[in-house]
Amino acid sequence: LCLFSSFLGGKSANRGMCTQACRRMYRTDENDTGGYYFSPFDLQLLSKAPLLAAAGINALKIEGRMKSAEYVGTVVRAYRKVIDSIKDNSGIEKATAEANTILQGDFARKKTTYYFDDTHNASSVDRAAEEAIFDPASDGGTGIRLGVIKKVRGAPGGKEGLVDCTAYTPQAADSIRLHKADDSLRVSFKLTSVEKAGAANSCWLSIPDGFDLTDCVYIIQIKNNSRHYAQFIKSGSGYSKRQPGHERAPFVQYQFKKSSPVKQGAPRKKFLEPFKEGIYTAVSRIEDMYTAQSIRTQGLILSLNNKIIKQLTGERKPLPFKPQETILSLDPYCTQNDEDLLCTLLHKFIENGYNRFIVNNLSHLPLLKNTETHLIAGPYLYTFNRFSAAFLQDANLSYFVSPFENNRQNLERTWETGERNNIFVPVFAYPPLFKISGELNYGAKKFYDKNDEQFRLINESGRAAVFAEIAFSIVDKIPFLKQAGFKHFIIDFSGPPLNKQDYKAVISGAENAQPLAGTSRFNWKNGFFEPEEKK
Repeated sequence: LCLFSSFLGGKSANRGMCTQACRRMYRTDENDTGGYYFSPFDLQLLSKAPLLAAAGINALKIEGRMKSAEYVGTVVRAYRKVIDSIKDNSGIEKATAEANTILQGDFARKKTTYYFDDTHNASSVDRAAEEAIFDPASDGGTGIRLGVIKKVRGAPGGKEGLVDCTAYTPQAADSIRLHKADDSLRVSFKLTSVEKAGAANSCWLSIPDGFDLTDCVYIIQIKNNSRHYAQFIKSGSGYSKRQPGHERAPFVQYQFKKSSPVKQGAPRKKFLEPFKEGIYTAVSRIEDMYTAQSIRTQGLILSLNNKIIKQLTGERKPLPFKPQETILSLDPYCTQNDEDLLCTLLHKFIENGYNRFIVNNLSHLPLLKNTETHLIAGPYLYTFNRFSAAFLQDANLSYFVSPFENNRQNLERTWETGERNNIFVPVFAYPPLFKISGELNYGAKKFYDKNDEQFRLINESGRAAVFAEIAFSIVDKIPFLKQAGFKHFIIDFSGPPLNKQDYKAVISGAENAQPLAGTSRFNWKNGFFEPEEKK
């Protein structure tokens, strides 16, 4: 559920690209030297493979995106060894030990089992060492740290740096990665020369221009690893350089159904539209509902987090918005352990008059089966194209929220003119750049990158989310969107607490079609990053 890379330049992690913003160094204030606060460890379930096989799992996924062929080969070789021992029912412990030895050469990050052992209720940074997920002191990139550059000799184009290589002694043709001490630059480099120095583990390593004293050096690939893997794509063939083309996907023809309170399998009947045209305000706190009351829009969207659930189910004073004026937006995280409780709660809300929900996980659909409710496919179901839209339409969904990172061209390409009245378009939001199941208790709420751009960490109800301080806004485009056939809009304040002055300014901008100063267009105008077609 990551929007950060897309927010920074259109490289959407949800659509196959990533600039690895989470792996960068951030600081909490001017006195902080920096840390990798949002860089999670790598998942490793090698020792769990026998349990997975016993449970009936017969396929495993190895993440290979943005990895070298040598990395993929190393990891696959390790898992293959364990899988074969399970199949033969012999020497599993020995095979696992040997596989772990192989993985020591994967040059990846620290390892974690994440939530496999059902520790997801613990704080993400307060766990025992073997269950940790984040360590700000641990570098966000892949590779084994060799050390820092202690001395430099030579001229530009032929520089060498002295490094105490305590973890591994590199050789010429090995690959290293260099980090500037302030993390302002990272470069991968193939060693052209390695010369042992006087000290036991010290080596003079060839280094590229732009790096100097105190910069860090990591080994990321060993030349000898290549002997394990036969080359099956001829070099120079161009096959491995091909990029997806720009051909349009086949048109999927389907008819929109009217959204009505229905029971699964029951025939639809005539009804009044449950979602009137206009602007809807989204919030995530009860107190923000009172701020939103100052200028009432067509309806209120309330995030159904743990805190809200407690407030709605406990004793409370009357709310400023009635249930029939409120749309409850479900948390995109939905675990099997939570399903029974969530199902009970949803039915209780329905009994209390709430009958409109935004579903953000396919698991939400069976929980609302046989209920008379109006459902909207939320932004986390990602209707980025007509295929995803048709799939959700077949699941009895008739209304859709456009993803935060969508752009004008793709929005119009996904929805034909006659369908656009069923689409909710976010026109203002603080998009959650990271969303994490668990809390990050660093004791700081604001973080800065190397360009002094500011981000805000919010821990709430067992979740952590990072937001940019710059909001996304296209409120001035509402007239154009209406002309194009879109009639439902969302002003989303479900991130940072809602300020009445800011709320009035956004509503005013929407009513008068005026751009808001200090906001971002996200991908609306520039679209997604498109790599040049490689011949």
